Amino acid sequence: MKIDLKATTARSLLIVLFVLILLGAGAGFYAGLSIVRESAIEVTHASEDASAGNNQVAGLQALQKQLEQTQMLVQKADTMFAPAADYQRSVLTDLGVYAAAAGITIVNTEFGEATPAPDSATGETRPVTITLAQPVSYVSLLRFLQLTEGSLPKITVTGVSIGNIGGDRINVDPITLRISVK
Repeated sequence: MKIDLKATTARSLLIVLFVLILLGAGAGFYAGLSIVRESAIEVTHASEDASAGNNQVAGLQALQKQLEQTQMLVQKADTMFAPAADYQRSVLTDLGVYAAAAGITIVNTEFGEATPAPDSATGETRPVTITLAQPVSYVSLLRFLQLTEGSLPKITVTGVSIGNIGGDRINVDPITLRISVK
């Protein structure tokens, strides 16, 4: 079968084919452009989500670090108070260590009733009266008082009365202390 094409018919057919190809290419380009735009939007959203996730992770890490620091401060604050349940044993042990380090001897210890702590919203203080073996070296007494005041749990000297008997030796009336307990 032979098709008889004239130049004008062939030209018209070529023009129609060329227009159809151009329209198909335009439609394909538009469809491709739409797919690329959708992909770009998805990538942008994923990038923003990842950035927000990184910011949240960084924020959570900062909060965790702050929590650890706060926990350390709470633990440090807890050391300032003797546990109320066994504070007497703890105080006797601590005072014995301080007395031995200062070179003095505690001969009697009396524990009093609890009172609310005047400078603390939590906890209470308990009075303790100690009697030292007489006479005592003035330097040893000062060292004992320094160790006691710097202790944890907090022991505060609230009353001490001394009398000089000559030289470095002094008589010390019973010393009143306050123990911070919770």
